Amino acid sequence: MARRSAFGRFCRDEAGSGSVLPMFILVGMLVGAGFSIDTGNLWHNGEVMRATADVAAHAGAVALSRGNDASDAVAAAELAIGWNMDPEIFDAEPGKPRSHLARAWHYDAQSGQLSDEGAANAVSVQIRRGPQDGNALPMYLLHLFGLPEWETSATAVVALTPTERCSNAGGLFARDVLTTEGETEIGAGFCLHSQSNIDMARPVKFEDGARLSLPDLAACGSACREPGLRDMAGEDNFITRPLRDQIGHIAEAMMLPLADAPEKAAFFADRPMTEDLEPLAEIEVDTTGLVTGSVVRMAVADFEVLREVPQGLVYAVVCDLTSLEPPVLVIRGGMNGPVVNDVALVTNCALHFEDDVEVMGSLMVSTYAGALPSITADPWAMLGDPSATCDATAATQLMALGDLEVPAGLILSNVAMVQDGNVTLLGGDGGALAQHHGFALHASGKVDLRGHHSFAACDQASLETLPSLQVLRYVMPKIEAAPRVMQPRTIMPGEAAKPLPRTPALPMSRVPPTEQMMSQAAGPEAKVGL
Repeated sequence: MARRSAFGRFCRDEAGSGSVLPMFILVGMLVGAGFSIDTGNLWHNGEVMRATADVAAHAGAVALSRGNDASDAVAAAELAIGWNMDPEIFDAEPGKPRSHLARAWHYDAQSGQLSDEGAANAVSVQIRRGPQDGNALPMYLLHLFGLPEWETSATAVVALTPTERCSNAGGLFARDVLTTEGETEIGAGFCLHSQSNIDMARPVKFEDGARLSLPDLAACGSACREPGLRDMAGEDNFITRPLRDQIGHIAEAMMLPLADAPEKAAFFADRPMTEDLEPLAEIEVDTTGLVTGSVVRMAVADFEVLREVPQGLVYAVVCDLTSLEPPVLVIRGGMNGPVVNDVALVTNCALHFEDDVEVMGSLMVSTYAGALPSITADPWAMLGDPSATCDATAATQLMALGDLEVPAGLILSNVAMVQDGNVTLLGGDGGALAQHHGFALHASGKVDLRGHHSFAACDQASLETLPSLQVLRYVMPKIEAAPRVMQPRTIMPGEAAKPLPRTPALPMSRVPPTEQMMSQAAGPEAKVGL
């Protein structure tokens, strides 16, 4: 028999084969277990990081919505990161790269871009774990096979943006309870919103396309679960600047040059100054150099004797609050009353509207905060467009402080009201239906609808001068800009935060008339009677 070669004997020798196979099996099991454990650890940490980024960005945006500045918003976001992540891993230390990046930005809702230009209305948070930050996610088993450490990150951006569901020029918006006591009809495109509760004593008729909203629909009770209403009801949390601040801001903006006040520029964009300034010259107002948006200062008596109110100007009318005379500015009506069209009027007086008054396309702001009602009207006074044609150029805005009862006839068409207080909207005479076209009401307190009302929207875009209805939402920006530089503290839209700086005095507050109101005005202006 021929001798077998050494190679042949090696190939046929099975000695020790039972110990090699288990080694391969063991190695495979270790690799599988390592992959399962380490990828599971990566997934778990990634979920925690994503949730933390979401929570932190939301906390920063909430700080902005409450009136805090960009640096406070970043601090709120970083505090939220510290509550949810291990500080040993994520806190910045001297000489160690920053693992969490919280930044404040300006987010443009139309372009979807972040920018370091403009007021801060968004907060981004990026949480990273990697070698460059000195906090890479370690491997538990796979590092035995020479695999590197995990590197992962999570990013979230929350922005404060205007809602797309409601126009601020078409709806009833109450911070407190909104009550409908009589029969009420809500037309398509019109919004019924309360930040607290909606109490419908009698069924409300909603047309298709109407909207009812609350932050929590459970507060509405069974009324919001009526058949046909469920599709129109939703949960919305509208964030607005405190209305007292909004009123003061608009009063101040109207005193500034057009270039320095976007709200003023938007208001006067289609309201040029009239060429006929003779009515002003008749009461010895110097009209030299007046242009669209110029400020004309005058006492109450001078405004009340104007036979006409020239268009395209701002009228700053001052009441002497130290006088024994009631601080009331009367807007005259009837045959001898002037047409108050396409002007802005800012005053520290209470306002009274006479019968058959003609006020269209104008903005009236009263900062009166005394014992008298800020707005009163005769029974046949009516603001806005009497033809009820939804003419946007005839839209009239009325802003005032304090509680108010409003006659239904005063606000039939194209009227928007901003009231820092409770508002009662009275019904029509003798229980008649009061029809409102293109009406908006923003109240910081309760809104109570008495009698029979119907509300129809005018399909009007939101107005710059009215309170912006903001919502917090997660966004996916198209382009990331460089981190914004923190600017000095500025008040942002939203509810008052605690603590916040004291609210600055409104223009025309209780000071002697020789010292008060509109000293910040710039550009051509006229003065009379002061």
